[in-house]
Amino acid sequence: MADALRNANAGQATTYQGIISAMLAEHLPTPKPLFDSLGAQIAPQGRVFFSTALESAQRDHVFEFHRESEPLRMAEDAGLRLLRLVSDGSATPPHARFQPRATAMVLQAR
Repeated sequence: MADALRNANAGQATTYQGIISAMLAEHLPTPKPLFDSLGAQIAPQGRVFFSTALESAQRDHVFEFHRESEPLRMAEDAGLRLLRLVSDGSATPPHARFQPRATAMVLQAR
């Protein structure tokens, strides 16, 4: 497994047809470098599957997305375009202040 934030072949133009980043971004102090890395490493017709928690404050989540538009904007800023977006929430416990949700996107290089 390679470091998601650093191209293992730095200095070479290595690209991939498929990249999966599942439930990782919320564990990073800022997800922008992750999106930059995904945008730099995906082949022109390749696909990125990206998922993250939304409004899911947990001890190991150091970054919290609140809306689906936030990771989408980061992806677009990194040169990726949206092909599909899905968002869903789990059952909300009684007395909960918010409903934890997750979003997933299929992205492609622009």
